[in-house]
Amino acid sequence: MKKYLFILVCLLGFAGAFAQQHYSVPVNEPIYYMLEVAQIKGYCSRMPATKPYSVNQILAAIEEIQKSGKGLDAYELEVILHFKKKYEIPENGWSWQRGSYSNSGYLEKKDIPAEEKNLYSFETGVRWTSDLRINMASPHEFSTINFLDVFIRGDMSKYFSYNFQFSPGFYQVDTGAFDPFTFTKQWDGAVFPPSALADFKTHPDVFSFGFFVDSEIDLSFFENKLNLRFGRVRHDWGVTGGSLLLHNQARPFVAIEGFAQPTPWLKFSFLTGVLEYEYTSSIRDDAMEEQKAVSMALLELDATKWFYFNFGGGVIWPKRFELGYLMPNNINYFYQNVVGDFDNLSLTSTIMFCVPGYANFYFSAYIDEMNLLVDDFLNKDRNMYSLQGGVKFAIPKIPFSLLTIQYTKIEPYCYTNPKRETPWYDYDVHMNYTNNGENLGYALKPNSDELMFKFETMPYPGVKANLSYRMIRHGFVDGSEFSSEMDYSMDLNGAPEGSLLWKDFLKDGVYEWFHELGIGATTDFSIMNVPITLGLGYTFVYKYHTDYVGGQLQRINTADYADKSNHLFSIYFKVF
Repeated sequence: MKKYLFILVCLLGFAGAFAQQHYSVPVNEPIYYMLEVAQIKGYCSRMPATKPYSVNQILAAIEEIQKSGKGLDAYELEVILHFKKKYEIPENGWSWQRGSYSNSGYLEKKDIPAEEKNLYSFETGVRWTSDLRINMASPHEFSTINFLDVFIRGDMSKYFSYNFQFSPGFYQVDTGAFDPFTFTKQWDGAVFPPSALADFKTHPDVFSFGFFVDSEIDLSFFENKLNLRFGRVRHDWGVTGGSLLLHNQARPFVAIEGFAQPTPWLKFSFLTGVLEYEYTSSIRDDAMEEQKAVSMALLELDATKWFYFNFGGGVIWPKRFELGYLMPNNINYFYQNVVGDFDNLSLTSTIMFCVPGYANFYFSAYIDEMNLLVDDFLNKDRNMYSLQGGVKFAIPKIPFSLLTIQYTKIEPYCYTNPKRETPWYDYDVHMNYTNNGENLGYALKPNSDELMFKFETMPYPGVKANLSYRMIRHGFVDGSEFSSEMDYSMDLNGAPEGSLLWKDFLKDGVYEWFHELGIGATTDFSIMNVPITLGLGYTFVYKYHTDYVGGQLQRINTADYADKSNHLFSIYFKVF
């Protein structure tokens, strides 16, 4: 009886031999890039497509890379050891290099075997981050984002970890200082200018105070084969150069999420969370029509080193007691047919062909809505989907270097949805694919495409550099904003060419074109025992417009659609 009781206690997460650090690493950390290149080169096994990873998962991957020693050169080994040192549990006491105090040991003082004792680790500290940007075009556009992270994190046994982070800061932001379609809010809810601290303000267009909170509770069993998280963090669900389902730029939201790997070749991830509203004028009125939740699931088949496949999807649903969407192993696409069509469903899939050690070729699709019975599939707005294809080459003889070539197309009305009349609500509820006004999926607006070339390298510990080119085209036609709402009352098959239900990319209205050339580098000076990270970047952006007139695509340059050249400079500074 005691044996079974001990096993039960272990599964509940209150016994263990080693502290494990199951809390997550933010998805914008450079370790994710290093691990991606390592997987392409075959230094370690393919990791789950659903990120963030826990510290423990990252350290396990680093250990696998070290043990394999396959093809590693001396510089790559130094890079790996740099990250290993960065994420290992620190020694007890104060560390000026980490800006934190740490303590770990046994909870029990009894004289019992170590493997039966409960271990703990605890760390608390601070980090400071500043992001300064300026657009030198006239009139100058300026952005400064500065915040202090105050965190408490640690472990209570082998299975249970926690992390809490509160980040007050001050901001003044003009989105024109950012590369096109890359801005994401670094504050929660509203901001507060000093002249009116009691008021809520939508955007810090003047100097303002604000804050954001990231927190999580984590459980992990069977050597990371079963993970559970209850938290509020940013995610990245994909193996391409930017997920169509859940992008790393998407705002965080509170969610219950999990990951299971029942066999070496099968992985399954899921989450259910509550989405947040965008504050514009009222903390009550703005939120009323944004009472929505999200559920997602992704199944990964990874049977051979040559081929990878995933399939899944999501559903945006009004907050109500709907048990079916809480079931990870339920199929939402079919479940809607038994509870009623009040929700916004999506499907996604990625196919990847791998040349081990050299390159990954991939194709990804996201389906918001499709009607296969229309008389002209490609030119009807009712077919809302996104497509993405590309290749990632691991550059030989240059440590941790990667060349990405990718094309992405977002159709009109994709990621949008009309407000829905919903049971339990006296008003319609938004069902678009957004959280706090920002897209959950790929970081482009509907009715856009993007061609991207990007070279990245990590030639030395703590150093990461990049060179990129992007061409983006976005149309000012119906269905080109996340707030767009399709009129389903119109006759779909009877819609003539040029009507509101008709689409013809580049030929159905005015389009803005962006040609963007960027270069940047980041250096982590902790390799020299200096707790500072410094980043510099420059991007040249040339913007112009076209219209389709007289059967030809023509450039236009008017007061409303003027050509513009932007010179964007950025400085990133982080302490600890």
